[in-house]
Parts: sequence; structure tokens; C-alpha cells
Amino acid sequence: MLKARYQYKEAATVYFRVCTEEPLHSAVMLEQASYCYLLSKPPMLHKYGFHLVLSGDRYKKCDQIKHAIRTYRSAMSVYKGTTWSHIKDHVHFHIGQWYALLGLYDLAANHVLEVLACSHQSKTTQELFLRDFLQIVQVSTSNLWILCLIEKVKVQSP
Repeated sequence: MLKARYQYKEAATVYFRVCTEEPLHSAVMLEQASYCYLLSKPPMLHKYGFHLVLSGDRYKKCDQIKHAIRTYRSAMSVYKGTTWSHIKDHVHFHIGQWYALLGLYDLAANHVLEVLACSHQSKTTQELFLRDFLQIVQVSTSNLWILCLIEKVKVQSP
């Protein structure tokens, strides 16, 4: 009813409040809230992205990995081109992990490579990301990851 009256901020609040402990219901409500933030005037892009990430986490909890990837990829459009490096790392890392769970190792490696290309992480965090990347590479049946890695190294070399 609120959406029909173009009261998107208020509708987003209602969607957020009706979230339950059940992860799938919660994921759908959070995703709907995110779209309300996007449709509000002016669009509230950071809230849109944030609620998509929350929704993706809930989708993952109930093994809806494709939906989790979809919401995270949509959130990535908000963070692309920003200086919010930690959220971009979070999104790429989890998308990479989830693609690996689906057996899409080339896509997984590409996302984890995005994280490895950053230099702002601590040594411990870099080791975690590198370990995850190497696990993906070990089970991959394609050599595309080698080409990606070579291209990344070429770009970063002086």
C-alpha cells in the first residue's frame, strides 16, 4: 500500500520490521526493502547496497546461493568506483566463495583475484584471501585462472 503511494522510505521500514528469524523470509523482505531505497526520491544508494548485502547473507543461510550471488552482484554496482575498499573486498570474496561452491571456478577465481589485487589489507587478511584463491585454483579444471593471474601481474608491474 505504501509503495502504491510512492512512500518508498516508509515501505522499506515496514519490510525491515517484518523480518523474522526464518532466513528465507528475512532475505526476501530485506531485498524488497533495498528496492524501496532505490526507488525513493532521491535514491538512497548506500542503504540499497547495504540491504542487498544483508539479504544475500540471509539467502546464503538457507542455501539459496544463486540468489545470494545475485543480490551481492547488484550491491557491487553501488560500490564500484568508490573508495569503500573493505566492502568491495567482502562482496568479491563471498561471491568468489559462492561461485566455487557452485563449481564455477573460473568466475570464483576472477572475484578472488579482485581482492588479491588490493594492497590495503593486513598480512593476515591477505593470507586468508590467498589461501582461498589457491584452494579454488586446485580444484579448477580450466587454465583460465592462469591467464587472469598473468594479466593481473602484467598490469601491476612497472
